[in-house]
Amino acid sequence: MAITNETVLDPSIDRRLAVDLDAAEKDELVAYQDSLGNWTCGRGHLMPQAAPGRSWLGFSVVQSTSDSWFNTDIMSATAFAKKLPEFASCDTACRQNALIELCFNMRGRWVAFNVARRLIQGQ
Repeated sequence: MAITNETVLDPSIDRRLAVDLDAAEKDELVAYQDSLGNWTCGRGHLMPQAAPGRSWLGFSVVQSTSDSWFNTDIMSATAFAKKLPEFASCDTACRQNALIELCFNMRGRWVAFNVARRLIQGQ
């Protein structure tokens, strides 16, 4: 389901960011393995490690759960991005959203991109 005017987002989330992320992420209500083999559900929501002998295969959620995870994941990525030194150099909402989107998709792996991070800091 795509972001619409009726989609409930936390007021702290920039709707343009949510729309961009929603367009890039399929909203899968049945768990699937991503390109790295991680179990994922909703809009790229990473599932925790399954219990020994269990799997996320066949697990499904309702739309409201996917929407809730989406809100939480965006807010988590935003909090992570705001702690990065390059965030202060993102002087427009568009630049901030771009960094938040990177963190949404890469999280901690983003910190290894030192050259790109320095270039952002130097604008």
